[in-house]
Amino acid sequence: MTTFKRDYRADYDLTDPELSARWDEIVADLHAGCPVARSITGEGYWVVNGYDEVARCAKDWRTFSSVDGFMVNRPEGMPYFAPAEVDPPLQRALRAALEPFLRPKAVAGLEPQVRAYANQLIDTFITNGEVEVVSQFANPLPQYVFSAVVAGMDPAEMPYLLNAFSFVGPEAERAANFQRGMVRIEAYLRRRSDESPRGDIVDALLNFEHAGYSWMDKVGTLCQLTIGGIGTTGYAFSGGLYHLALNPDDRRKLVADPARIPQALDEFLRLFLGVVNMARRVTTEVDVGGVSMANGDRVLLSYGAACRDPGVYQNPNELNIERAAVPHLAFGAGVHRCIGEGLARLVLRAGYETFLARIPEFEVAKGFVPEYETGSTRHMTRLPLKFDRRAVESRAQTP
Repeated sequence: MTTFKRDYRADYDLTDPELSARWDEIVADLHAGCPVARSITGEGYWVVNGYDEVARCAKDWRTFSSVDGFMVNRPEGMPYFAPAEVDPPLQRALRAALEPFLRPKAVAGLEPQVRAYANQLIDTFITNGEVEVVSQFANPLPQYVFSAVVAGMDPAEMPYLLNAFSFVGPEAERAANFQRGMVRIEAYLRRRSDESPRGDIVDALLNFEHAGYSWMDKVGTLCQLTIGGIGTTGYAFSGGLYHLALNPDDRRKLVADPARIPQALDEFLRLFLGVVNMARRVTTEVDVGGVSMANGDRVLLSYGAACRDPGVYQNPNELNIERAAVPHLAFGAGVHRCIGEGLARLVLRAGYETFLARIPEFEVAKGFVPEYETGSTRHMTRLPLKFDRRAVESRAQTP
């Protein structure tokens, strides 16, 4: 029998390092006998783990409200962000104003720029024969695509924003770091409000008006979109590349036939989704998974656990790049389903295709043991890969 330092069924603690280190095992244990767990830390909250239960709660925004934010036991000073932390009608109106710039058809034309920047990032390390994937590729690529390409920010701002809005690092410092990021984003919005319109998503945000939606809410919205372009896609890169480093047969299949990549991406997203937990506030008495919840209760929807529900997925902890198309909750569900899903899928596909075309063979650095941080998001903190620099250069020179 698997043993843990705490009973996660009755004493779940999102901040416990053991949860980050043994996530797979703990989730499997919860599925074995606890579709809804309980936490007694801080305010206390329920943890919903089953796929059907999580999907139901996510879609029922009236009963499971987002207005108190997506974090349980929110750190003091952590700003709030719309549209993720508001409900309709404001949420729907804001999404309607922004979504046209992020739909699949709207972002399809960005693919050459995505590939160009992916190549630019690879150029910075390919002659070294090694790369730290998280900081040198997985996080910078999606951040650049949204912040510089979609939102028109100065690329020179990227390192600062990447640091300020990172979910990697001490949790106690994140509120202050996010505040620093908001200051920089507000300055950008003020500059843009004085400039001629560009007809982009930032202009749409500046022009959006709604009762109860202030200037600082606009700042928060652009912050949320920027954060989404930094941390929530990165794990699908690092987790997937880690798997391919350890499973050369899978890697060779994708290198030989890039048309397989989209199917593999859904499996990477299922197992390496960036947003694993989102909080809600119960607004009326309700039963979930046999548990009675009261008005005012705090609930954590574990999208990460739902994506490993053995009642939905055969061998849920096994990564199968040929798994038949199955539903997953990597982008959430309901009115709060990720607004940037189309952009994220484009960045992931183009990013993987570019990386594997230029570096088809790689391995994990000797002695490396992955470490993770888990909260509202889940990340691999670093991923050092090694590859034969000479072989890569020779491949690049082959007609």
